[in-house]
Amino acid sequence: MTSRSEARRAAKLAAIDRDRDAALAAGFTHAAQLFHCDPTFQSQVQAFLLAWQAGMLPAQATISIRRKDNVTVQMSQAQVAALAVALMAHVQGIYTASWAAKDALP
Repeated sequence: MTSRSEARRAAKLAAIDRDRDAALAAGFTHAAQLFHCDPTFQSQVQAFLLAWQAGMLPAQATISIRRKDNVTVQMSQAQVAALAVALMAHVQGIYTASWAAKDALP
């Protein structure tokens, strides 16, 4: 590869990464509500589920989740689990599209 073609490829990869990051920053809709889906939110959801699993949170506890529109909602373990499933699917879709775009580059 010449340095010019390497530079073009690097620019295209950077653009794909920017699109991926923008999609993550845009959030996603679940149960008619807009939630974050960035890595920090993903970690927060995972931490709550692990806390329930480890018994650190009682099974009947509800927790506060801040939606993307800055409204806080109370969610049960079942609701957070459903959110997590939707979140995983959404994020995986974003990464799958990003990988496909990168794989399609010459």
